[in-house]
Amino acid sequence: MEVLKSALSPKLKNFDFVLIDCPPNLGFITQNGIEISDYYLIPTIPDTLSTYGIPQIVKKIHDLSVERNLKIKCLGLVITKYSTSSNAHARGKRSLPARFENIFEELSLEPAPIFATVMPQANQTAEAMEFGGGSTTFRMKYGYSKSGNQSLYEYVVDLTKEFLRNVGE
Repeated sequence: MEVLKSALSPKLKNFDFVLIDCPPNLGFITQNGIEISDYYLIPTIPDTLSTYGIPQIVKKIHDLSVERNLKIKCLGLVITKYSTSSNAHARGKRSLPARFENIFEELSLEPAPIFATVMPQANQTAEAMEFGGGSTTFRMKYGYSKSGNQSLYEYVVDLTKEFLRNVGE
């Protein structure tokens, strides 16, 4: 369970933040990431199926933190791949705050916020994860195209600012 911890611990002190992108399950790979983390962030598409497992994630990480004496805390939930034309997404976005708060209340934990920055569904965002393409700037990589009244790269900037506020920076 401490493979990642033993590999990264000596190097972590050289960085203010290290983001570890884990698979969407609580298997050994994800548990290794949890083992060395101060916070975890839950990205979710705001539909019924995608949000169904959130209570189990929060509970499992809480149980693991108690069992392993970890200091990890939920930094919040980020709504991703949001489609403004989807009624299911709109309903999910409206119902998430009460449902998310309820999870923490049941575990007697301090509630975590839902980030105000909502990441839109956009092909350009998905393509930004592919290597190559010769992007030389952040703006080029995350796109000049817009979603709503904002360029796609601005969503990433806003999410980063909100992340820093939530960790107290």
